[in-house]
Order: sequence, then C-alpha cells, then structure tokens
Amino acid sequence: MLNRRNIKQLTLMIICYGINLVFASKIDFTPVFYTLYKTSGGIWHPNKNGSANIAGVGTRADIVLNNWIFQGEFIFNTVSGITGDPFRLSPEQGIGYRANYRDTDGFWFEYSTMKISYTTENAVFEFGKFNRHWGPGLSSPIISIKPPTYPQFGFDWNINQKLKLQYFHGFLKSGIEDSVRSRLYQQVGEKQFDVPRSVAAHRLEWSPFGQLVLGASEIVIYAVRTLDVNYLIPFIPFWSIQHYLGDMDNVQMSGDITWYFNAKRKIYTVWFIDEWTPEWTFKKKDHNWFGWQAGLSWQHLFRPTDQVTIEWTWTDHRIYRHRFSVNDSYSKGYPLGFWAGPHAEELFIEYSLVLYDTRIILSYSDTKRGQLTDQMLEDQYNTVQYQRFSGPVNYEHLQTIDLLLKRKIINGLVIEAGVSHVLWKNAGFDPYNPNPESVKDVEKISLVIGFSYNFNYPGRNKIHYE
Repeated sequence: MLNRRNIKQLTLMIICYGINLVFASKIDFTPVFYTLYKTSGGIWHPNKNGSANIAGVGTRADIVLNNWIFQGEFIFNTVSGITGDPFRLSPEQGIGYRANYRDTDGFWFEYSTMKISYTTENAVFEFGKFNRHWGPGLSSPIISIKPPTYPQFGFDWNINQKLKLQYFHGFLKSGIEDSVRSRLYQQVGEKQFDVPRSVAAHRLEWSPFGQLVLGASEIVIYAVRTLDVNYLIPFIPFWSIQHYLGDMDNVQMSGDITWYFNAKRKIYTVWFIDEWTPEWTFKKKDHNWFGWQAGLSWQHLFRPTDQVTIEWTWTDHRIYRHRFSVNDSYSKGYPLGFWAGPHAEELFIEYSLVLYDTRIILSYSDTKRGQLTDQMLEDQYNTVQYQRFSGPVNYEHLQTIDLLLKRKIINGLVIEAGVSHVLWKNAGFDPYNPNPESVKDVEKISLVIGFSYNFNYPGRNKIHYE
C-alpha cells in the first residue's frame, strides 16, 4: 500500500524523469499507418477466390537520453476477408493476440514493442519486449522474428575487436493450460492461465580476420519455473547446466560461417543441432536432428542499385520439438527459429533494383512443410526412422512468384503495387492433424496495392528496403 512517503518518492521520480525527458538529446514521436490489399488473398488464406486486406495505425517513439535509448512502437491492426491465421505459412511475424469483431467479419490484432538500451564503450544492455534475430541469414533457423515480441533482457559485449558475446533471457507463451491456476479465472466467463516457458541463449562471434566471421550459439528452452538462476550465468555451457538440473530441458546448438567479400557481398552457411549421435552420423539409422541453411547476398551485381539474394533452408522433422511438449521451441504457437518450423524447407530467390526512383522487386519462394504428428514425436525418441514428407497427406507445397514496385512519395510515405502468383498444393494442411478431406490444390493470381507511412512489419518483406 502506498503511504505518504512512497507517494512523495514516486512524485519526485516522475518529476526527475520529466526533467530528463525535456533535456533528452533526441525525442521523436512518429505516426505509423499502412494498408495492404490483395485481390485473391495471396498466401494470407488458402481460398482461390476472396480478397483480403490488412491495415493498421499506431505510433513509434525514439528517445535518446545520454547513454539511454528508448524505442517503442504500437500498431493496432485490422483484418478483413480472412478467417484463419494469415501468417500460418508466411515469414511475417505471428500474431500475439487476436479478437474477432462482434458485428462484422474479420478480426483485429496488436503489434507492440518496447526496448530500453544502455550503451557503454564496448557493450549494450537491453531489456523490454521486442524482436530478436540471430544468425547471418534472412530466415534464421536459430533465433528469428517469427514469434510475436516477448519480454526479454540481455546484452551484447564486444570483448575485443575480434570477439563478441551475446546473451539474452526471454519469457515465452507456452499455450499449455495450467489447470490449477486457470481455475482461479473461472467465474463470470473463464480465461486460460499458461504453464510458464522461458528461453535463455548465448552466442559467440569470432572474426579471426576481416572477411571471416565464425558464430556459435546455444539455446535452452525450459518450463514450469518462470526464472531459473542457473541459466542467468552467460559464461557456462547450458548443455552442462541442463544435465546438472536432471536432463529435463531442451538444449539446441548451432554454428555458422560468413564470408564477406566486402561490406555489400557475403556468403554464409548455418548448421543447427537439436540432437546428435556422432557415431551414427553417416548411418541410415541415425539420431541426428539437424537444420541447414546456405545463402548469399550480393549487391551491385549488374547495376549500382541492384541486389540479389539466394537462400536455402532445410529442417529435420525432429528439431524444435521435445519429449515434453512444454519445452517445445515455440511461443504463441510459432517457432523461435525457422518460420516454417520443423519438417520444412524453402528456396528463396530475390532480385531488386532501383529504376526511375522506384524499387522493383522480383522474388520466388518454394516452400514445403510436412506433418508433425504425436506418433512421429514418439518414434523419434525410440529411433524409429521416418521417410521425409510421407503420410496420408504428404506435405504442403507453396510456390510464389511476386513482382512488387515500391516508390517513396515523401519522407516515410511509400506506395506499392504488384502481382503475386500462388501455386499451393494441399492448401489448408494441418501438420499436427493431417486430413486428406480438409486440403485442396489452389492456383491463383493476386493483384497487390497498398501504401504505408513509417511502417515495416517484421518479415512482411524479407529484405527491408528504404
């Protein structure tokens, strides 16, 4: 309970904060709005006909106060023409909370971030609720922007010119009901209380010489307890700690190599490891749960303003999932790593150039995603081999070709128009409960038109262009 002394202290803090805010070296509050319309819905829904529109309005704040940086954004989004999840098979960031309109079709959802950073000469400490991306690729299999923003804290430390350490701890949404605590929210209506799920991760990047960067990451997913102090120690291998705790958590590791020809040209590869039995590596019956990625980004290929990007990502059906589902590498139902999840693959190619002040973007994506049944989960821990993309409904196969033109009208205001061709085999596929009766093959063309002001929703365009 607040007493008179506490009220005085709180008032003084607010006054001091207000004074500091007045003398901040930079304060920017920027409006944000956008709308994007697709005549046949594109990849937002699996129906052949039926237009779809997503629009939003909000604000962004950027405040610099000495060594402190405050960055926040809130966007209220409204959706029409879509009943399911528009981002179920899309690199766009997932939805944290949605609510259906009562009197009309469609629904709304929110996008919110708040990141507070404190910078020193060789380190950045940060906390808040924001996105995180680790790894050299666009669609990272390590830590990606696919899940909705979640609370986290951590730091980036440049130990020296060649060595960098990153660490963070985040609080996820498991989606698994805690029946004991949920009973407290059953009176006039009811609400679900989730079992806590958390993630801790650390990453080393070493550059032995200018062109080469070697990265190594370790991630642990744990549940039931909200914060485990053992995983607050950034310098100890989590693999060892989870053994110390009884081998009940979900530890994943990865390594990556990036070669920079110069600041605008690079090639890279990523190796993601969920489980590994080295002596079985080259045997037909293996216990190697891997994900792979390789890619290149090349600017100034033919013209000074062009860029080509090629990326291949492949994930085994056994990664990201755990024998105890409460430890799955997911938040709000979306994977922490590769946006298509386990048992998936994607070839992505994009070429863009600026011509007459208009950016022209031509992209191609070929994505496959297979089933993830409970029987497959049980079999993987019994070392029962599974043939990739097999089952009553083999897999979902989505191919898209997009041509998009984007032109900046004034500072921050962009208009875009284009066309999207979608070839979708087994549209409506549910990896966890594949049913031949609920899928269909769809081919459609969508005309795309939209405009935005100070807007960049994570993953909407894999490569963000100003």
